[in-house]
Amino acid sequence: MNPKVIVDDQLLAKYRALLDEEENAFNLAEHFFEEGNRIGFEEQLERLATASSKKNLLLERLGGPKALVTLA
Repeated sequence: MNPKVIVDDQLLAKYRALLDEEENAFNLAEHFFEEGNRIGFEEQLERLATASSKKNLLLERLGGPKALVTLA
């Protein structure tokens, strides 16, 4: 874990919000796909990619995905 990063409730809340954003975008993309709404589907895929990218950057700042596991 990166010793310069302070893991607090605010950081964990941000991580949780990014996970929720990913999940919501995935669920909507799935819905639009099933309905045949290509524009909505593509918009949600872009939203999913953005949320995933932000989450990955946050994890990199922490020192990788294992950093959250070691906090427990």
